[in-house]
Amino acid sequence: MWSQIKTTTAFFIEGRKKFTKTGYLKARKNPTLQSRWNAVNNADLKGRVYVVTGASSGLGKEICWYLADKGAERVYMVCRSEEKGMKAKEELVKRILNPGEADSGGDQVVKKRSNWKRKKSKNDKDKDTSGSSSKLEQDDPTTSKADDKTPAEEEEIQQQPRKRSDPNSQLIIIPNTDLSRKSNVDNLISILNQKEPNGIDCLLCNAGNLHNQVTYTPEGLEQTMASHLIFGSYYLSKSLYPLIEKKAGTIVFMSSGGMYNTKFPGWEAIHLYKENKSNKSSYDGQLQYAYAKRAQVLLAERWTEENKKNTVFL
Repeated sequence: MWSQIKTTTAFFIEGRKKFTKTGYLKARKNPTLQSRWNAVNNADLKGRVYVVTGASSGLGKEICWYLADKGAERVYMVCRSEEKGMKAKEELVKRILNPGEADSGGDQVVKKRSNWKRKKSKNDKDKDTSGSSSKLEQDDPTTSKADDKTPAEEEEIQQQPRKRSDPNSQLIIIPNTDLSRKSNVDNLISILNQKEPNGIDCLLCNAGNLHNQVTYTPEGLEQTMASHLIFGSYYLSKSLYPLIEKKAGTIVFMSSGGMYNTKFPGWEAIHLYKENKSNKSSYDGQLQYAYAKRAQVLLAERWTEENKKNTVFL
């Protein structure tokens, strides 16, 4: 018990420091990392084909924006909801065609935060009478002067405008795809085999969900494990491997730092099959999510060890 509390506390502190917007902005200013940021900013993805699951929101949506913005030939946005998928595509097209008008995501510093409140001491008030900013305002990485620019931003300004592909044709919606259901995944596999017979450069398995109450799929599998791992990662990747192999491509499993909160307990210790787990009161949605994310990493390690060709598993 104490070991788990210690692990959770350490992860929370480390996560707050490195895996929030503050951590991102600090990393952007780190001079030892500039070569990596430059590689990301200057990537040329022309001619490449990507498949991203869970693409209508969050990380999946942002990844689709980046891939299309960097010139990918086609980006398949695999979505459960057609309405949300189309809305996400419209937003991404607008952002790509009008980068100065839409929210560009990571590189822009949000200078205004409605929920950011500071309580000043008497000393702070005294200091503020001189017209200078308080220590908190000087140290706050979310505030910056209008003329302050990162090296990457200055480099982007200096670059000549490049010829851009049409994002409407780059971004392709594959709707009504619930990655927790085998029938939906089979349909996705069929579509991609028909549309991309020459191969896929990258499959990014990002889709998933978290339920506080145990929920089972029509096949009788626990839904979190089915969407994140069984069908959403293992079955989908295994089935599309021939297409990915044609381009010596990459398979990416989008795991989570939440997996550090627990070890994988073994298949016999988790909710998996409906008929084997009648006691639903012991179900913990947070732990089930962590187990699924840990299992993704174990699968990637196993396949990387077994793989003798060029396909890379992350």
